[in-house]
Amino acid sequence: MDALKEMAAPQVNVLRDGQWMKIPSREVVVGDILKFSSGDRIGADLRIIDHSSLEIEESALTGESLPAVKCSDPLMNEVEGIGDQENMAFMGTMVTRGNGVGIVIATGMNTAMGKIADLLQTAETKKHRFNGGWSS
Repeated sequence: MDALKEMAAPQVNVLRDGQWMKIPSREVVVGDILKFSSGDRIGADLRIIDHSSLEIEESALTGESLPAVKCSDPLMNEVEGIGDQENMAFMGTMVTRGNGVGIVIATGMNTAMGKIADLLQTAETKKHRFNGGWSS
């Protein structure tokens, strides 16, 4: 869980009461509108609704070495992997080019990164129980 907190943006630009303001990412809720630009770390899972020349480095999630080109268009085909979701930005990823605006669809452990962290923690717990708590 601590590693997940480190990957989240410390602060995000959010639209609240008609004004853009910076808040700690832990205060973001589903439905918030976030603005982000080159150099920003994404603070939640977002559906991109507007952008300009947007590219996001997603290697922590996809293993891809090149940044993903993003769009705000609806996807016409069903997608299977995170790397195919061109109209999404994911918590912990880094904007490498351009800027965008998105609606928060998931925060914390409900994000793609959070689900991976949960799987890793579950696997570690099972491994620990299997070994009887002994380290090898």
